[in-house]
Amino acid sequence: MIHFEKAVIEDSEKIAEIKKCAYNDETRRFGPGRDGGPTGYDSVEENRRLINTFPVYKIMLEDKIIGCFWMNKEGEQHYELEDICIHPEHHNKGYGTKAMELIENQFIDISKWTLGTPHYSVRNQHLYEKMGYKKIAVTEDGFLFLYEKKRG
Repeated sequence: MIHFEKAVIEDSEKIAEIKKCAYNDETRRFGPGRDGGPTGYDSVEENRRLINTFPVYKIMLEDKIIGCFWMNKEGEQHYELEDICIHPEHHNKGYGTKAMELIENQFIDISKWTLGTPHYSVRNQHLYEKMGYKKIAVTEDGFLFLYEKKRG
């Protein structure tokens, strides 16, 4: 079964590798047909910086890292989920759904979650909507769809 653990600096390389595989797979299949992701997504140094700055978590299947996410505090009970991804070899197995459920159940004091995903990431959009997130906006350039989920 899956669970998540706080990432440590030593996880930076593996997290960068997973992000690179996940984002590149998504952009090749559904996006512009080339590798790509958010700035620094595939950089070990950037992932070290994130681990030192934000709560970064690794999504674990038994004792293997299969994904990751990090959280950015936006307000008292409001966090933005960032870079949530699962390695492509573990797609379509329910791990994304389970990870989202675990996140929400672990952080029950958070009443508002937000996140963004590229317009071409139809699988992400499906997952987020299935999990109860509502599309609330599109960035001016039309690239990102912004989602929100409120509790209580």
